[in-house]
Amino acid sequence: MTLFDRAFEWVLAEEGPPTNDPADPGGYTLYGIAQRYHPQIDVRSLTLEKARAIYRSDYWDAVQAEQLPRVLALVTFDAAVQHSPTEAVKLLQAALRVEDDGVLGPVTLAAARAARAEAVPRALGLRARRYHQQVELYPYKAKWLNGWLIRLFELQAWALEVTSTEVTA
Repeated sequence: MTLFDRAFEWVLAEEGPPTNDPADPGGYTLYGIAQRYHPQIDVRSLTLEKARAIYRSDYWDAVQAEQLPRVLALVTFDAAVQHSPTEAVKLLQAALRVEDDGVLGPVTLAAARAARAEAVPRALGLRARRYHQQVELYPYKAKWLNGWLIRLFELQAWALEVTSTEVTA
């Protein structure tokens, strides 16, 4: 099983069953893929394999997860799913204390390779702060705050466990 396969399974487990919550601006969501953010596809007829391909191209490949140390790849991928690839890279850069321009270039990659797991708690703390700020700006998001924060705690434990065992890239 590849690291992407493990990450994909994590996201599916976290994203839960199909939803169409009127409070969620993403609209109808299946396999964690929201119609609003993927208008080019009919999410209601989405297959698991198509969802996997979307996660691979739009999130995993978009943050160049294969280039990152494994634990940072998992955390950055999950951030891309939650926030967008550009915002995920900015959060990673902030955690690594390099310029947060949203572009995963040589400076960010070098910092990631040097930091490895040490950057994970900081990256997750930045995400927690971002969730709180979202709730301040958009009070309707308070409904999901506890779930988002629990996801971060679980993500840290899971990512460290997965990357302490050998998996293929």
